Amino acid sequence: MLRVWALLVLSLIGGGRAVAQKAAQPAPAPTLLALYSDDRLLPANILVDESLRLTLGVGRTDAVAYYSEFLEAARFPGDTHRGHLRDYLRATYQAHPPGVVFAGGRPALEFLLDNRQDLFAGVPIVFAGLSESEIPRERLDANVIGLAAQVDFAPAVELALRLQPDTTHVVVVAGSAERERALRDRLKAVAVGFEGRLTFISLTDLPMAELQQQLSALPPHTVVLYSTLFRDGAGQSFVPVRALELLSAASSAPIYGSFETYVGSGAVGGTLQTWEDTGSKAGAIALRVLAGEDPQHVIQGQVVAATTIVDWRQMRRWHIPEANLPPGTVIRFREPTFWETYWKAAALIAAVGIAQLSLITWLAVALQRRRQADATRLRAEARAAQLRGELNHATRVTTMGELAATLAHELNQPLAAILSNAQAARRWLAGSHPDLDEIRAIVGDIITDDKRAGEIIHRMRAMLRKSDHKRAPIDLARVVQDTAALLNSELVAANVRLMLNLPAEPLVVDADEVETQQVLLNLMKNGIDAIADNGMRVRELRVSASRPHNYAVVTVHDTGGGMSDDTRARLFDPFFTTKAKGLGMGLAICRRIAEAHGGKLDVGAASEGGATLVLSLPLAAPSA
Repeated sequence: MLRVWALLVLSLIGGGRAVAQKAAQPAPAPTLLALYSDDRLLPANILVDESLRLTLGVGRTDAVAYYSEFLEAARFPGDTHRGHLRDYLRATYQAHPPGVVFAGGRPALEFLLDNRQDLFAGVPIVFAGLSESEIPRERLDANVIGLAAQVDFAPAVELALRLQPDTTHVVVVAGSAERERALRDRLKAVAVGFEGRLTFISLTDLPMAELQQQLSALPPHTVVLYSTLFRDGAGQSFVPVRALELLSAASSAPIYGSFETYVGSGAVGGTLQTWEDTGSKAGAIALRVLAGEDPQHVIQGQVVAATTIVDWRQMRRWHIPEANLPPGTVIRFREPTFWETYWKAAALIAAVGIAQLSLITWLAVALQRRRQADATRLRAEARAAQLRGELNHATRVTTMGELAATLAHELNQPLAAILSNAQAARRWLAGSHPDLDEIRAIVGDIITDDKRAGEIIHRMRAMLRKSDHKRAPIDLARVVQDTAALLNSELVAANVRLMLNLPAEPLVVDADEVETQQVLLNLMKNGIDAIADNGMRVRELRVSASRPHNYAVVTVHDTGGGMSDDTRARLFDPFFTTKAKGLGMGLAICRRIAEAHGGKLDVGAASEGGATLVLSLPLAAPSA
């Protein structure tokens, strides 16, 4: 008994849970079933289907469940296929019928009306893609609503006349399928409306090959008005846009049409309704019906506006001026201009070009300024060289001026000797028996004294000459000796003993002899002045020459009062001097001359007091 009660309680609890779980499950989303008249790959069906899905939010929300099926009426026109499709739809959607059915095109709407009670009794139907004349108003009830398509060929003819005002003939192309008969009748009505203005030529019920041949040989001032071509005169099935592509490739005249999908498949264009707009409006109507609104209230005021659309490529092909287009025309497939396509690259290239031009301009200006600066610098260097030469010459003249008295004394000795010898020779000649040998000896002394005076004058002229000196191999030891000869009188006057220590072999250097002698003269005279100014007991000027490490070195040491550390540091600075009447330029010029010859002039160590200056010049390379 207890077991029975326990089972009863458990069953009640389990049943309660099942009821609770069933109540907790969400209600299924409303469903929209779309039935299209033709193949799923028909461009119009693709465009409408995409717009429907976008409007219903398929893939983004779960508000509406969307399914699509395809009647394929052009491929399977018989009742057998319709019966199979009816059975398939019943088996598929009987358990979960849709909340709204969308009919795309006349065959789909007729199929749904024929099988409505068997398939979707009482389910609202929203249709699109039918012209007003194709809608079976007598079969519609309050739950069947839709958008009438403005399939009118007259606007296409008007557009052709606007774009090509010289048009005289219109060739009408249409297929031979049963569903295309209504379109052919409408085309005939259009021809009546243009009677007297245009001549219409009908090319219907012809095989594709013959249609292509006929269109390839059209007369001038002709346009083609293309309806649809689901089946040609030979019974071959086509997708209308694919058939249009074949005909456009063969046609010798531009083609116009009244369906959006023709633009881009070979037609120039037309005034038509877009399939995207049709699908979007049909989806909006279906959503409102699924929400419970009255279908008749929803459909009020719903229209799909017609738009003039043209293919820019076809206009280029047929040389149609863009200025002929009516205002508001939508131009598709316009090929962008070079600037529109490559404006970023063009802007980058232009920027780089401007930058390069700016850089080149800057470099050119900088180069010009550099050249001007170089020219100015060269002129300044030339002027400085000229001034240095003049300063060197002035220094030499000054030095020689300081030596003028001693040089006069030096010249006075050979001149006095010449005079004395000449007077002696005259006395010998005045005698009755002149001693010719003695006279010859006297004349020899005169010649020797004259040469001595000439050498003194030659050295003075060389020192004083103002010219562009050139370097040449010279014997530095010989130059030392010549300089010492110039200072002989100065040494005697200052009571200074000159001690020369020169090598027997020549010290050959590549140098300017005048400038080298100027340096040596300055060094030796400074040493004489240092001894004379300080009244030293040991009055010696020691000059030696040697050749250490491929250099010819001349050392000038005096026994004067020496130099302080400050004097050593500033000795070669321009305008620095320890003499009361000195200019302070001599040693500065001497160091510059030494450095210009690849050598140097420095202060040496003075272990015995006094001062030591050392001149170093590179030895000349031995001749081959």
